[in-house]
Amino acid sequence: MSRRVNKKHRAKRDGQNRDGAVRRNRKSIRAATKMAKGTPGTVRKNGAPFRSRRVPAFRNPKTELEAAIQRFVDLYDFAPIAYVSFDRAGRIEEANLAATELLGDPRDLLIGRPFAFYVGDLDSFMRHLLYCRTSQQQVETELELKPRKGERIPAL
Repeated sequence: MSRRVNKKHRAKRDGQNRDGAVRRNRKSIRAATKMAKGTPGTVRKNGAPFRSRRVPAFRNPKTELEAAIQRFVDLYDFAPIAYVSFDRAGRIEEANLAATELLGDPRDLLIGRPFAFYVGDLDSFMRHLLYCRTSQQQVETELELKPRKGERIPAL
């Protein structure tokens, strides 16, 4: 029995457990985790920070979503075809750059203004709005637009 005690005390003194595996005390574990902490993408090695390469699988989904939204905005804004989105009442909610050129007003004046302002035949536009509200499918209507300056323009 005294022999066992001696081995046990020797193992504690050498920093090993009974099986000979190296034992770590709480202080060394805390120190190791403190060194590993840092900003995302930063790893501390021997107390000195360095930047690690980002792995594509671990990208931030928020930045990917923002990039996708930006691509959509660019496609909408810089499309060569005029796009105008309006609400159920017929007021303009969004208009791309081609629409601002076609209608002859800057975007900040277009937003919130009734689209009927720019339609030559008000009855056909009102029918279009009614069809949009009642139909479950995409509705296409030919309208004649009247820009602020210039001639009337046929539009689909």
